[in-house]
Amino acid sequence: MVLYQIGTISNCFNTGEINGEHLVGGIVGIQGYNSPAYINNCYNKGIVKSIDGYVGGISCVNYTTTGSEIKNCYNTGNVSATEPTNDYIRSNCRN
Repeated sequence: MVLYQIGTISNCFNTGEINGEHLVGGIVGIQGYNSPAYINNCYNKGIVKSIDGYVGGISCVNYTTTGSEIKNCYNTGNVSATEPTNDYIRSNCRN
């Protein structure tokens, strides 16, 4: 859906399959790297796959140090990695 997010994403969803190598998210790969970013009222029901294991159902990386937030969002999709090299496989990868 989105690799690098700034600003606000609201009222969105994913039900498709998303496949990638690194930093893969059901809605966003990287949220708020240099400035605040917000994800509100979104969900993922699709399959999200990464090769290396950096994968999340909503967002793979969420930079809370910039004030970024995820609110009223959920993931029910399967989140997995084919060759995991770390422990970052989760519904929301890292906060």
